[in-house]
Amino acid sequence: MLEVGCGLGLPGIALARAGAAVTFVDAVAAPLAFVRASLDANGLAGRLRHADFRALDPSERFDVVLAAEVAYDRAGFDDLARVFARHLAPDGLGLLADGYRTDTRPLYRALGRAGLATAALDCRVREEGRPVPIRLVEITAPGSPRPRA
Repeated sequence: MLEVGCGLGLPGIALARAGAAVTFVDAVAAPLAFVRASLDANGLAGRLRHADFRALDPSERFDVVLAAEVAYDRAGFDDLARVFARHLAPDGLGLLADGYRTDTRPLYRALGRAGLATAALDCRVREEGRPVPIRLVEITAPGSPRPRA
């Protein structure tokens, strides 16, 4: 699986713990050092890449592409959609956690223009004792079964 804009890498670390082979990508080096320390402390493996996720090798495909809390820059929505379209394996699944940090409706339109199908589940989680809205989105590549959310 691929975690783009991984930050501290919690989703990818959880999946590595469950047995997934995870590639963590972030444009900032400091969070990757934290991911490495977390993996090492838990006896887990993972591939770390200090890179802009928009510039990954276009031939690389992943069964799962994960993006958590990266949908905050409207100017990058088309790029994010292209990353899902380019890197999802034919039967792959994209997972996006959208914390509504900005108006993300243009992101969903960009995903559609990229030929991707989406299904969303809106819910509330507790953050610092308060309910916070979040959208969990399944994204599938062209020709894959429709998302299940």
